[in-house]
Amino acid sequence: MESVRRFLNPLVLNLQKMELELTCPVCLKLLSAPTMLPCYHTSCSNCAATRTSNGYSCAICKSAYHCQDLRPACHLEAIVGIHRSLSSTLSTMVQEQDAQVHIPVAKTASHGTPESGNRSGVEKSDQMKSYNPVASKLVYNQSTGPAFGNMDGVQTRDPAFDNKAADAAVAPTVLVQKGHSGSQSSDGPGDLDCDSNDLEGELITSRSPLQTALKREANVMDDHARELKKQKSNDQVQRQTTMASAWKCEFCHSSQVTECTGPLSHYLHGEPLQADQAWKSNVQHVHEKCIEWAPQAFFTGDIANNLEPELARASKIKCSVCGLKGAALGCLVKSCRKSFHVPCAHRIKGCRWDEENFVMLCPTHSSKKLPCERSKSKKKAQLQQPSSDIDDLNSPSPMQSDELWTAPPVMTSEWVICGSALSGRDREILDQFEHRTGITVTNSWSSNVTHVIANTDERGACARTLKVLMAILAGKWVLNVNWLKDCIEAREPVPEQPYEVRCDVHGSFDGPRTGRLRAMQQAPSLFAGLTFYFSGHFMPAYKINLENLIAAAGGSILEKSELSSTSLILYSVEPPQGNNLDTLNEIIKKREAEAEELAATVGCKAIPHTWLLDSIASCTILS
Repeated sequence: MESVRRFLNPLVLNLQKMELELTCPVCLKLLSAPTMLPCYHTSCSNCAATRTSNGYSCAICKSAYHCQDLRPACHLEAIVGIHRSLSSTLSTMVQEQDAQVHIPVAKTASHGTPESGNRSGVEKSDQMKSYNPVASKLVYNQSTGPAFGNMDGVQTRDPAFDNKAADAAVAPTVLVQKGHSGSQSSDGPGDLDCDSNDLEGELITSRSPLQTALKREANVMDDHARELKKQKSNDQVQRQTTMASAWKCEFCHSSQVTECTGPLSHYLHGEPLQADQAWKSNVQHVHEKCIEWAPQAFFTGDIANNLEPELARASKIKCSVCGLKGAALGCLVKSCRKSFHVPCAHRIKGCRWDEENFVMLCPTHSSKKLPCERSKSKKKAQLQQPSSDIDDLNSPSPMQSDELWTAPPVMTSEWVICGSALSGRDREILDQFEHRTGITVTNSWSSNVTHVIANTDERGACARTLKVLMAILAGKWVLNVNWLKDCIEAREPVPEQPYEVRCDVHGSFDGPRTGRLRAMQQAPSLFAGLTFYFSGHFMPAYKINLENLIAAAGGSILEKSELSSTSLILYSVEPPQGNNLDTLNEIIKKREAEAEELAATVGCKAIPHTWLLDSIASCTILS
């Protein structure tokens, strides 16, 4: 018994310490729906949303905050639930130990006392030798302690049992006295070899009153255990319900699920999680429709791409309806300064929606045409256009395209053109080029693409996109949109070289030209013979793109066990979402240190992932 208490005492102490950490500083109770303040302190959601005379401020550090800056601390809610379960379990263990101490123990007929000294010791020895586990199990099949748990000294009796067991005090004596009046030798191995059938019969006939009392006590304990289980189950249901209600969409700050929001999903670095994993830290809770209508976020299967950057962008934009931040959805008209949460925009009369392209028009600009309406009207105009109207260059008839494009089909039959980061106007030029020439235009990169048309700035530099980098590795043309314009004007293909992109916005030069020349000379692939290992965290979709680039460049990707002295260890320098500059620098330094440590153990080199992109963009292995 003492050893059990020595075991329980530190558990109780640490559980009390844990309770202090999980206590709300406002109401001084266990946290209910814990909410994280901007200062990283926590309190109950109701306490955090209660305005004081000084406005909204932290009860610990007195830092002021706004209600829209509060975020649910779901991981703490789970810890509170664990604390409740531990408390219930520990309370049950303590009660069981107390019940075991108060259960009346069989006494010998001599009623030995501490003063009887040696005799008490002999009785204890004989009783222990005559103990039969089968009989003990029959008598105490629902008790928490052994039949002869504490034999010497005056026994502590439970007053509740004195009356119930008064007439049954002799019954256990028969069992005990059988030990020292029977034929077994007290020193022999047969001390516990008494006939279990005889013991069972004797116990059945002689234990009734005491067994009934004990059985009732055991049933009381069972009822108590059932209540604890019910309480635990109710706590778990309540915890899950509270956590589910605490989860709010990172965009619209609402936990409601409607037809216009779609289900509330949970993502960790873009990868979906089940509801039972949603309490983890850094998990983002977002409505499905809020992701779909966010301009820079999109789905690849179940993976949400660009979710973190889009949340970071939206966190700075206020909704024109409710005034809260997170308004990622803007009006299609570029000059319009209004932004909305998706559910807020649905509540406004007059908004018009393009379900195909995921864009909308606010009521002020609802008279404008949506992209889906433009394409329908364009097709309708083409069908209704008279055959003699060949001067309308904006919407020519397909039958007259041979008059607008004089190049022989053999010259362009194998051309496949792909646009990269084109503006709306540039995209229209590409559509016009496709219609007039009949040349294949695709929206995604594939190995049969021959020309990539890239958007360029005033310096002629293009963005570093996957399509551009793939074109460089494959030795394909990377051209600016002026090539399309001059081809349309000349009504035939013009030479590509004057329009070839020379640099990108990150300062890499002559990558497209070098890539073409390497392909013409049939030079080895850029990363031929190189092996790479990804160290630390990468965004899932971004990592897939890097892996595709490495494969296209002729490199290979290794497992950690396959590293060698010639391998290159890549670590990400992409900043994680929602951190200040100092924290970002610390995270990137930590990634670098981990990669350097691994490289030192193998004897190879650690490089940032930007080295990979810079090498491909210039089509040269950088030192």
